[in-house]
Amino acid sequence: RMHQVRVDGSVLHLAVGAKGSIYIDIDERGLFRYDEQTGSFVAMPYPELQSAIIKNLRSTADGDLLICTDGDGLFVLHESTGVLEHSAIRTLEYDIAKANII
Repeated sequence: RMHQVRVDGSVLHLAVGAKGSIYIDIDERGLFRYDEQTGSFVAMPYPELQSAIIKNLRSTADGDLLICTDGDGLFVLHESTGVLEHSAIRTLEYDIAKANII
């Protein structure tokens, strides 16, 4: 079944969740999920993603959505519960002032 959906902004990434949910990242506006009832994409209610620069979206076989960001680390959205958690994956801050680049 095909639908034409108008999106206000640039879609940077797209992922299909384990249950068939469609997720998109709209440039500088955060994460959205397609709502079949309304035929539109609705913003996900996670303030921590509103200002995050999302670099990639990936769904896992476990039913999670991995949300990779630039500078804010990795977030995991558990589709079954709707819970968003900040992953414990260790990230490093890069200080260009201390870099050995000529």
